[in-house]
Amino acid sequence: MSQPLQHFIINEDATLKDALIQMTSSHRGILLVTDKDLNLVGVLTDGDVRRALLADVSLGIPITQIMNLNPVIASNREEAEIKLNKNPYFILIPVVDSKGRLLGVLSALNGKNYYENTAGHKETQDDVRIGENKMHCAAIIPARGGSKRIPGKNLSRIGDETLLSLAIKSALNSRYIEHIIVSTDSREIADEAERNGVNVPWLRPEELSGDKAKTVDVMIHATEMFRKTYSHVPDMIVLLEPTAPLRTQKLIDQAIEMFETTDADSLVSVNKIRHIYHPEELLVADDKGFLRPYLKDRTFDSRKLRDEQQSLYMQNGLVYITRTDVLQQQKSIYGEKVIMFETDSELFADIDEPEDLEIARIKFKKLSQQN
Repeated sequence: MSQPLQHFIINEDATLKDALIQMTSSHRGILLVTDKDLNLVGVLTDGDVRRALLADVSLGIPITQIMNLNPVIASNREEAEIKLNKNPYFILIPVVDSKGRLLGVLSALNGKNYYENTAGHKETQDDVRIGENKMHCAAIIPARGGSKRIPGKNLSRIGDETLLSLAIKSALNSRYIEHIIVSTDSREIADEAERNGVNVPWLRPEELSGDKAKTVDVMIHATEMFRKTYSHVPDMIVLLEPTAPLRTQKLIDQAIEMFETTDADSLVSVNKIRHIYHPEELLVADDKGFLRPYLKDRTFDSRKLRDEQQSLYMQNGLVYITRTDVLQQQKSIYGEKVIMFETDSELFADIDEPEDLEIARIKFKKLSQQN
């Protein structure tokens, strides 16, 4: 490793106190947080440190709890220079390979300089195993600005958080999500995303921002923009809709772990429907107002009882996972083989009407007290 590059790096096991000492001695207001193999795990800035100190946190807090988990990166020096030139506020751009290993850093401190990682790394069996088996994962959070039923819906608050910030934080805390894409047409929403640690380098085009815009088209566009920005695409996409705000990092990770063990095209989180909503229980009225069972081959007397009814499920919006090649080639979120990921019914909250928001606030408060 080149000596100048070493000044930018701090180990992920370091504390806030360690970071303060290193920032002071190196006269640099930004540190690249890496593991023992120089894989980039985050970036810590003097702004992150100030916010932590203002929040009265202990100097012994691990830096992994306050760092930016989703920094702007590049796959080569040329890409880093393009990104640095486009944004004069960036201090540096880390350059990493497809596995996340730090290759170098392009710094704008004291002129524009590129420091390369010159240390060799002997490939181990673990490296080969991880490279073969690990699926690279990105999250897409769709959050358009317009909403008729709840104006500014994605910035509505639950507790101290917005719907958007809740979605972002669940993704940031995931063990597996490597990149977070907030797809929005709103500068206000983009600013909220950036306040919560996610860079938004582009806004969604107008044709994908109306009431009739399809989520699949938004995802395809976001994936293509990701490819243009990072010169590759992840193996799978996790869709996290802000309108399902009760998801947790643990739930996301469980879904990813389950999905990786299958050959499914996609995963959809679901709740089992209550028996009172089962088609065997539903009724319709004819033109004369007479009732009959919804299922046409049933009579009132031949309907199946609760214990005989087939289990049915409904999508709850908490998490969707799609293989990127299915999304791009089939233009589908689902593909042909869809596995279900059943979740606790207490986590269901679909924010569509103002009353849904109130119910979600009550549930969120209850879940927070339980945890």
